[in-house]
Amino acid sequence: MRTLTRVFSISDRKVFYFLNSFIKCSFCDNLMLFMTKLGGVIFTSGLTLAMIIFGDDYTRLVGLKVLIALTATTVLVQILKKAVGRERPYNMLNNINTFGIEMKDYSFPSGHTAASFTIATMLYLNISHMMIPVLLLALMVGISRIYLAVHYPSDVVVGIILGSSSSIIINSHILQYIS
Repeated sequence: MRTLTRVFSISDRKVFYFLNSFIKCSFCDNLMLFMTKLGGVIFTSGLTLAMIIFGDDYTRLVGLKVLIALTATTVLVQILKKAVGRERPYNMLNNINTFGIEMKDYSFPSGHTAASFTIATMLYLNISHMMIPVLLLALMVGISRIYLAVHYPSDVVVGIILGSSSSIIINSHILQYIS
């Protein structure tokens, strides 16, 4: 188990340094600062509320599913953050590009990535023609979190799994009776 953890940690850092340092440029700096906001509470909540308030009946239903899945995802993310207590990369690694983003909670898992994949997966499951753009945007949110030095790649991968799983479960089991 210790060997697997070590290999995982080395791979995690290699991918981190590639995304944080190797591809760094001013265009990417601006793009990633924008993309990360798409996984934040203001955008995700605003989008969800807009679907519920302004959508037609079907869009309102999807918005309700997103709201329930986002709530479940957020609770799981916060429980894991407190249980694991992993420090953020900008507190632990040397020679990295930081962007002045300081957060008070822990790194694992990525809440922004989890939220963006919760929405992307729910939209994909219910409005399938949106699959490619929403999944690409969600993936860019995850990459931005690494690029901006606030998460390790494994934080992002677990965020993807949590967000996608909660949407799949909510969509297929809990809300099948009201669809």
